[in-house]
Amino acid sequence: MGNDTKVDWNTRGKSIWNLVGDLYSFEDQEMPVKMSLDGGETLLPLELLVDGIVIKGDKTIKELIDYFRINFRNPNLEVRLLSTEREGTLPISILGKSGKCCVLRYFGD
Repeated sequence: MGNDTKVDWNTRGKSIWNLVGDLYSFEDQEMPVKMSLDGGETLLPLELLVDGIVIKGDKTIKELIDYFRINFRNPNLEVRLLSTEREGTLPISILGKSGKCCVLRYFGD
């Protein structure tokens, strides 16, 4: 694969399909989901933007998967982290575990 076709994993983002697949990999589906805009240093309440719809509040992995399944027919829509402090949205770079939480993380500037 040449450098001209390389995709930067931290800015590529995730579709609903990609995110749900990653969420299914967690053994504990009752784990709460948080987000981080600084690579995992600070955990924040969940705020996502999908196709103009804001998803906020406390959700477990299972609840978030069910929300996507019920409310969106197109699994290729991009899921973005909503950042009020940066006044915009950011891609989900990677998922991880922090303590007893699943964390949707942005790595970047």
